[in-house]
Amino acid sequence: MANANSRYTARVSIPIELVDSLSLELASEYDNPQFRAWYCGVIQEFGVERVHEWRRRSAEGNNPARLFSHYIKSARKARQS
Repeated sequence: MANANSRYTARVSIPIELVDSLSLELASEYDNPQFRAWYCGVIQEFGVERVHEWRRRSAEGNNPARLFSHYIKSARKARQS
């Protein structure tokens, strides 16, 4: 199993209550309720720690929602290379 910093982290079972709660927080924080299902997938794919890190870093930007999405797209692109 790869560590949290690896590009090849394995999907770990995250309690649905945690995924649900965090996805609601993100949808509310970024005012994107239509993306809640997408946030759930991101949390399952990358894990809670990375999502919290991206969320923290995104808060420092001019458009946190777009910056958050950028981090996810960049991580996915890095996995493909």
